[in-house]
Amino acid sequence: SYLSLVRPDIPVSTREAFALIKPHYPEFNCKEVVQLPVEEWRGKLTNDFEDSVFAVHPELGAVKDRLYQLGATYAAMSGSGSTLFALSKQPLNLDEFAQEGTFITTISMMVMNYKLQTTTTPHPTPTLPTQGILSSLRK
Repeated sequence: SYLSLVRPDIPVSTREAFALIKPHYPEFNCKEVVQLPVEEWRGKLTNDFEDSVFAVHPELGAVKDRLYQLGATYAAMSGSGSTLFALSKQPLNLDEFAQEGTFITTISMMVMNYKLQTTTTPHPTPTLPTQGILSSLRK
């Protein structure tokens, strides 16, 4: 799997983004959506900032659309700013963004699944030799 980041040179004021956001209860439960395959996230896992930010900066919405056209399995704004991310099975060809002077990067991800195990039996707290570790770091 691959994670691509695209940060167009379009400043988005954090103050403006928070002033325009219209938070609402999502149609789908986020905890449940992220348990689904990534291919099913589109349209279910949303960033509330996108509606208001894309209205002011439609070119950011166009970047998101383009990431899907290039083969993204899922794409979204990373927060309230102009950086967008895309998850994909293959590296995306982001050359067109680089030609515009946009910051881009692609990271190969090794996805690991951990099974959460719960128990009602108390376990002793492990002790670690942190004093030795900390003192060796100070040297």
